[in-house]
Amino acid sequence: MENTAFTNCIQCHNEFDESRRHPHVLSCLHTCCSSCLERIVSGKQIFCPDCHSQTEISSDPCKELPLDTACRNYLDFVRIQRKPTDIQCTDCPDQSSASSFCKECFTFMCPECTTAHKRTAITRKHLVVPVSELKESGLNEFHRKDTCNKPGHEEQVFTFYCDRRGCDIPICTLCAVCDHNQTNGHLIRNLSDVYEDSKTVVQSVIREINARGTPMSEAVDQLEKVVDELAATETDISQEIDTIFDKYQKILNERRYQLQMEVQNHCQVKKRDLQEKVKTLKSYTTDVKTATDFTNRVLLYTTATEFLNLKNVILRRILELKNVNVSIPAKDDVALRFLRGVSDDSFVQLINGIGNVSSRESPIPQSTLHNGHSDTGPMKSGRSEYTSPINQELSRSPARTPPSEAPRNTISVTPTTPQSVKRVGDSIAVSRQMSIPAAATPIREPVQRQTSLPAPLEEKKTMSTVAMMNGMPKTPAEEKTSFFSKAKPPDDHVTADVTEKKPRPSPLKLEPSQPLGLGDFLRNLEMRGELPMKKSEKTAQANRESFQQLSPDRPFQPVTSPISPKTPTTMPPELKNLPGVVYGDIVCPDFTFDVLTIHNEREVSLDGKILRNRKTGKPSSSGTAEKQFQNYKGIVGNFPFKELGKYYYEVDVSFTIYQPLEQTWLVYELGICRKDIIDTHHTVERHEHARSCYVARYPEDGKLAHEFWHNRDLLTYVPLSDNTAGITVDLTYGLLVDTRRRKWTIADVGKQKKLHTFTGIDFTEALYPVFGTYNPDLVSVEMTLRTGSEISAFPPFLKGF
Repeated sequence: MENTAFTNCIQCHNEFDESRRHPHVLSCLHTCCSSCLERIVSGKQIFCPDCHSQTEISSDPCKELPLDTACRNYLDFVRIQRKPTDIQCTDCPDQSSASSFCKECFTFMCPECTTAHKRTAITRKHLVVPVSELKESGLNEFHRKDTCNKPGHEEQVFTFYCDRRGCDIPICTLCAVCDHNQTNGHLIRNLSDVYEDSKTVVQSVIREINARGTPMSEAVDQLEKVVDELAATETDISQEIDTIFDKYQKILNERRYQLQMEVQNHCQVKKRDLQEKVKTLKSYTTDVKTATDFTNRVLLYTTATEFLNLKNVILRRILELKNVNVSIPAKDDVALRFLRGVSDDSFVQLINGIGNVSSRESPIPQSTLHNGHSDTGPMKSGRSEYTSPINQELSRSPARTPPSEAPRNTISVTPTTPQSVKRVGDSIAVSRQMSIPAAATPIREPVQRQTSLPAPLEEKKTMSTVAMMNGMPKTPAEEKTSFFSKAKPPDDHVTADVTEKKPRPSPLKLEPSQPLGLGDFLRNLEMRGELPMKKSEKTAQANRESFQQLSPDRPFQPVTSPISPKTPTTMPPELKNLPGVVYGDIVCPDFTFDVLTIHNEREVSLDGKILRNRKTGKPSSSGTAEKQFQNYKGIVGNFPFKELGKYYYEVDVSFTIYQPLEQTWLVYELGICRKDIIDTHHTVERHEHARSCYVARYPEDGKLAHEFWHNRDLLTYVPLSDNTAGITVDLTYGLLVDTRRRKWTIADVGKQKKLHTFTGIDFTEALYPVFGTYNPDLVSVEMTLRTGSEISAFPPFLKGF
């Protein structure tokens, strides 16, 4: 089938010819005829009529833009295949039908022009064939003979190529001798060799581009399907919104009717009571008036003897009336009031918190197109605070949902209904987000984030920070300064005294660790010849041996004797060979971060002990790692918790707030999770086979708190510190995993206080420790992992948990 897109102009859609419509190639590889080029040129620019790409020119476009010779040759072939009798003579002006074709001149000729062509001395030896024979010929028969157009070089075929920079053109033999002589610095190569080399390069690039075709096609199909489904989605969501608000309207109407009935009942009761009191008071008043009138009449119209005869009767009656207990109700006792129970602002806040229409741009999992931010705009908090005595069904909900990562362009509405909330003990479940909505920064991950720190803190940034971010070793002078500041640990509740804003020196234990991005880390290993071969991780021991090779600057020093003197005789056999230290029945395994899993926007030290949420400024894509996280904003430990026993490790955390966090934004996360589901989201709190403890802003009081999550449910929370710019919080977590009793306990070692214990954990498949850090533009986070012999003693207050 004929391809008209190859033979027709992209602007006028007419077929190219040899007269006024010569095909010229634009920079976007679309072809436009010479006639249209003169009309669409704008100054020194040409915009492609099809793809709107820009082509820069300096002079006449018809002279500067190359001819599409492939199209020209193909047109000659197509015209023969269509109908040879419709081809007109190229030379004669009367447009006679062509009967023959000269393979030297590449012209179609009528019988008269053919006769003249064979008689002329210059062309009589040319090979002329009938047009009818060309129909069986291949496309190669229509390739024109490329000859030099320099004066005096006519009929000289291009056989060489000048490969000198600035030339890069085919040349004939005379050009090679005269104009492009090698003695003048020109580089002469055979045309066929240059052709083969150039064709190989072009074909190689084409193969690489075509390799992207399948995923691109799948992406296009999916996006087109999403576009087609948007109309139905819009209708469904609109109906869902109407249903939700109709339901709420019905609840409001029912409450209004209930209150009106209560008013009616109260008024009827009050009216009945008041009518009885009115009747009693009127009767008493009448009795008093009767007694008074009678007494006055007796006093006025009787003699002393007559009065004394009536005295006892009168006294008995008036004393009876005097002793009557008459209570007159106060106005406040009679008045009926309506207590609103909720302010206008609170009600508006409640209404605005109903539902959330979101279209999240986030990385797509393997089964879909994806960050979330993840990316993917910022995720809204579903948390709302509203207490109303009007209707118990609308009282403050004890449930909240963790952050969800919907597929790309999936719109969802989450109503706040009494049926949608879920109680877990006395805790409250609300939604969680980890992103920073930046005003001037486009979406980089599933989240929007700010790109700069506050000016005062930015000025404190030293060369040491820059060197550490770029993976360069610090000088001794630089090691004495650090970007972070230090303050006292938080109190049991809100740490109001954590307000120190002075820079603090970098801890000495951090000096051997030089933070690197993943790309720098892998390049460092490659230069030293230590980049490990790709292999499956079968055991935790294999992970430790592999990582020990990756850490020559800080090698492991596990306990050489697999069993310490304190090891009980009842220790399971599978635990006796673990490298680390043992305190009674507690094993402190020796493990590190799995550095090859680090997210490309986080940094980890070479020895696998320190994690920071700092951006290195260099893309980690320069290094490759099969296990590198794409969604989870952190790293995983290389030790699995599965075998029966008790395991203990510690994490030192230091964070400094640059700008106060808003909504429910995250600071960091400590968790345990099955390995195959870690990277499906930026946190692990939403998974059934995971447990999560993270620090975030708690919206009820705006301060930071520990929150403990499982399967999208907030189990409990513990206040941590204020949410004020400039404060630094340092604390050490003790983490005790008991696979036999299916527990995981998190404690504050500095305060000797247990924070929370997760129970009912499924260890049938190994769970790995995970460490996440978030929002580097608002808060700096540094985690130091302490395992094995780095733990000098097991905290006594944790015994029994």
